[in-house]
Amino acid sequence: MILAASALLFAFCHAPQAQTYPDRIIQFVVPYPAGQTTDVIARLIAEDMKESLNAKIFVENKGGAGGIIGMNFVKNAAPDGYTVLVTASGPTAINPSLYKSLAYDVLRDFTPVGLIGIVPQFIIAKSSFPPNTLAELIAYAKANPGKLNYGSGGIGLTNHLTMEMFRHAAELDMVHVPFRGASQAMQGLLGGDVELMVESGPVVIPQMSQGSIKVYATGSRGGSTALPDMPTVEKAGELPGFDAASWPVMLVPANTPPAIVEKLHKALAESLAKPKTKAHLETLGVDIKLLSPTETKTFIKEEIDRWGKVIRDAKVPLN
Repeated sequence: MILAASALLFAFCHAPQAQTYPDRIIQFVVPYPAGQTTDVIARLIAEDMKESLNAKIFVENKGGAGGIIGMNFVKNAAPDGYTVLVTASGPTAINPSLYKSLAYDVLRDFTPVGLIGIVPQFIIAKSSFPPNTLAELIAYAKANPGKLNYGSGGIGLTNHLTMEMFRHAAELDMVHVPFRGASQAMQGLLGGDVELMVESGPVVIPQMSQGSIKVYATGSRGGSTALPDMPTVEKAGELPGFDAASWPVMLVPANTPPAIVEKLHKALAESLAKPKTKAHLETLGVDIKLLSPTETKTFIKEEIDRWGKVIRDAKVPLN
């Protein structure tokens, strides 16, 4: 009885607010530095959504601590639709299993607005690296146990754990070299500090076009729209069930009124349906996959479970 009355009071208090929403500036928070994939996506979508919502939107980067700083900022914000989180798989699905103690609970502290898409990851090497196919790479790594280094943007990031998933599935002995961010990891690859790495389309495609890297396969089981002829790790490596990709998602603080969540979701859907936006996202290597708030919550839960298994199987040390 008390719970029912509280819910009714909450709905009553927020009804006028939802009807007038938005009537001031909306803040999009990205838990990464400017220029990274999620940031680029957030800024692109913000341009469309401000027209749909008839409101000003500014994007603020609150990077650091594997996305925790930005996630906590939004978690503690007022649930009124004026603080919106545009994040990705790392802080959302990987951190819950990577940290012994995390200040936020994704499923409890946030309400999904919608999944934006899938960003396939690619296994890459410098163009001069001897193996030319994924099968050759696996054979080469097995013939040189412990001698190959692979880079990542940092421990626990999606590109680190995707390579760990690959290493574990193919039974390879390779050494992880974490860098401070994806751009430094790419510099390390091109400079010969590491032989291999995993990275997403926005970073891979320009380097591939310049001929500075070779791309072996995409970790996404569904392939890549941006590189439709690229084989998947599952098929090229004969690793059944292998599926690894990053994904951008939009969240708001828990208890944000459903009517506001619906307005945001509708504006997001309108953005992703625009031909110009779709084309831009595809050039970034983003495969658009809009999910409803309910579907997104289910998707996130499944991803938390899946990446948790990867972390346990790879014996990644907890922070």
